[in-house]
Amino acid sequence: MRLIAVICTLPALTAALWAGQQLWLEMRAPAAPAVVYAAPAASDRVAEPQPRPNRRWSALFGEKQPPKPQPPTPAAEPQPPKPPVRPLQSFGYALNGVVQTGGTAWAMVSHPTGEHLVRPGMCWTAASR
Repeated sequence: MRLIAVICTLPALTAALWAGQQLWLEMRAPAAPAVVYAAPAASDRVAEPQPRPNRRWSALFGEKQPPKPQPPTPAAEPQPPKPPVRPLQSFGYALNGVVQTGGTAWAMVSHPTGEHLVRPGMCWTAASR
């Protein structure tokens, strides 16, 4: 295993030394003289090309149309006032009392058929009477 490490290390070290020498030579080399090009005479210049007009391709899916204005919404007709709600007593019910405990509320409602204990959201059916 050590022999393989030595065999691989020696070429890598040689390549690193060679690359370092090439870099050192490149850094020490004198700078190349700057080349100045003479501007061509005015008669030798080529006329600048004229810009081409943009191509107008035909629309593939038709022309883009502005949105059509929406017709004004008709004003709501005034509605006659709703008739007042009949009081609970007209149905024969009477509220005897309310009890609130925590987040729940219970009510005692009396009716000619009997008294009921109800809470909000409770449905009144024939079975609950």
